Parts: sequence; structure tokens; C-alpha cells
Amino acid sequence: MPLITNSVPNLLGGVSQAPPSLRYPNQCELQENALSSPVDGLTKRPPTEFVAELTETGGASIPDSDGVAIHTINRDTSERYIVSIDNVDGTGTLRVHDIDGTAKTVTIDTGAAAYLNIADGDDPTEHFDFVTIADVTYI
Repeated sequence: MPLITNSVPNLLGGVSQAPPSLRYPNQCELQENALSSPVDGLTKRPPTEFVAELTETGGASIPDSDGVAIHTINRDTSERYIVSIDNVDGTGTLRVHDIDGTAKTVTIDTGAAAYLNIADGDDPTEHFDFVTIADVTYI
């Protein structure tokens, strides 16, 4: 294989699975723990930080479940929420927490509560999807 010299203007093209001959010069084959930004260039991915353990409204620990479906609502810098649905003994439980882990009170009518129930042992991540549009989150 001949030696090829080429200049790379930046690495902002992201990851491409195309063959190297079809890839743009600013695309890479693999990018681990990095973020491509037009302002900052290629930077190291920021770490995750432990903030708080999510608990019940009264402060009790959430019981072990067969999985948890999680969705983050990021309205603005002062209103951020974590919505979760877990499956404890076939009973789906909807919980909402502030971004700092403070539990919020959730009121669900009878018909909606039945919608959350899935078979015991099933993983909620396979049964529920979330989408937030403006001030409404659909499950």
C-alpha cells in the first residue's frame, strides 16, 4: 500500500461507517469518549457525576425491579426532571424526580395506572418510549 499524505482541516465530521475511500477527510471510523464541536473542536467527553440516589417521596429506597425506563426532561436551567417507570411484581410505577434527586408527587387516574402494568419479569425499557414536546411528555 502506498504512503498517502493528506491534511485534515478538522475532525468535526463525526463517525462514518462508509469505506475509507468514500469517507470525508474530517470523518473518523471510531470516536470513543470524545465530542465533536464546531466551537471547541474535538474535546474529551465530560464525565458523569453522582448527584443523588432516587428515592420514594417519603425518602424510602425504591424497591428492586426488573428494569427501569428513564427519560430526562430538560425544560431550562432551573427545570430539569427525571421520569422513571419501573416494574416491581408486574406493577408499573411512575416516578418523577428533580435533577438533584428530590422526589415529586405524581397523581395518576385509574385508567392510566393500568396502562403502566406489564407482565412480571418484563423489562420496562422494551415496553415504554418517551417523547417530550413543549410542556407535555407522552409515554
